[in-house]
Amino acid sequence: MKKQLITIFFIVVSSALFFAGCGDDPDVPNDGENVYNDSDGSGDENHASDNDPNGQDPNENQDGETTDSDDAQGDAECGNGVREGGETCDTETVECSELDSRYTGGTATCRAECNGWLTDNCEAKSNVPSIGTVEAVTQTLDYLYNGQSALDEAANMDNELYPIALFEGSVPLNNGETYYIPNNQANTHWIAAAYDSASLQVFQNSFYCDASYNNCQITEPFVTFGIDIKEAKAGKRLNIGVKDGNQANFLVQSFTPDSEDCVLLVGYGTVEINSVSIAPAASGSIKFTTSDIDLYLVANTPEGDMSSEIEGAGFKVCTE
Repeated sequence: MKKQLITIFFIVVSSALFFAGCGDDPDVPNDGENVYNDSDGSGDENHASDNDPNGQDPNENQDGETTDSDDAQGDAECGNGVREGGETCDTETVECSELDSRYTGGTATCRAECNGWLTDNCEAKSNVPSIGTVEAVTQTLDYLYNGQSALDEAANMDNELYPIALFEGSVPLNNGETYYIPNNQANTHWIAAAYDSASLQVFQNSFYCDASYNNCQITEPFVTFGIDIKEAKAGKRLNIGVKDGNQANFLVQSFTPDSEDCVLLVGYGTVEINSVSIAPAASGSIKFTTSDIDLYLVANTPEGDMSSEIEGAGFKVCTE
């Protein structure tokens, strides 16, 4: 079990922090200018699908950058063997296992357009089908809490509340219904990141609040996305999985009947560290891009039954 899974320090005290931070103050959402930013005067929230360049969508870069700028693309010369600008690759090959934790062998080649990898020759770990997917995202988090105490204080919470979630996905259920990530009734999302000596984690807690931004109630599921701190370096592409050899993990968590946290789903895919800044006693920042993240029940993943690994790391596994 990788260290960042063992040392996840997230606790649901964040819900208490949320209530304390929101209280009965209807002006809180506007402090960070990223909750219900109605920049076009339409009265609608800014959703990722709106393509509103002025919106504060957490799936877009909050620092005004774009992942592949026009200038960067203009400077890139595809086919010269040098990765430039917004190119994903340039004529090189790579072991499939370096691209995605779902592969055990094979070699991927760069597409002719330098915009991605051809994985036809990659060998999958198993034929276990995923039961759902969390959509790929690129995100800049410009405030990282330095340790548990700083996270408990939630000093930057006003700037971490969003009307839409960072990690969004769904799982079709056998009864014809759909399990949504986040809960489809949630309208406010606390998206925060913290680090310690072993790991850097991104947390997504979701809430339902009334029209006056009062009476906020935490909803499930919530997401914890952990990265090995030693691997959090610009330019690194990391595998998301559970066993050792994967440098990141993605946990979808719920609550047991006794209100204890439990792991319901685990994710598999990749994350690329675009940029990172972490210094002692400083908050730091990170920009990352994930692939689509495939979701599996803990007992039926491409790596097999991960229940013992999850429980060995100190987590409960959801039984329903």
